[in-house]
Amino acid sequence: LEHTNIYGSSLFRGIWEWGFLYKETQVPDQELYKRKYTSEPYWSPKHAGLISISDSLFSMWNKTSTCIEIQRGRAMINNNYFGDDIGNAMNISHDADKVTITNNQLNGNRLISVTKKTILIANNLA
Repeated sequence: LEHTNIYGSSLFRGIWEWGFLYKETQVPDQELYKRKYTSEPYWSPKHAGLISISDSLFSMWNKTSTCIEIQRGRAMINNNYFGDDIGNAMNISHDADKVTITNNQLNGNRLISVTKKTILIANNLA
């Protein structure tokens, strides 16, 4: 099979701008040099700020990483379905501002969170 990269020979990664516009940028050389093999994953930036995820299906996920990681800002995560035993469904950092996590089907996956008045976790099925 022959694969033609429409971007040329460089690797690109997805980014989100503050207007929540999806764009792609070239992976910096210092990130590429960290990998032993070209098939290994490379770091991709995360979006900081307000985010809402609803009615999504997380069925195939790498058990070594968390599906949703909230490090800062505000988030509302509700009505999502996580596949059986994919690992950590969500991880909420102490630096997260206001977070609401409701009505998710976790299916044996872990939800890791700090205890804070501004974090609401309710009605999730284990």
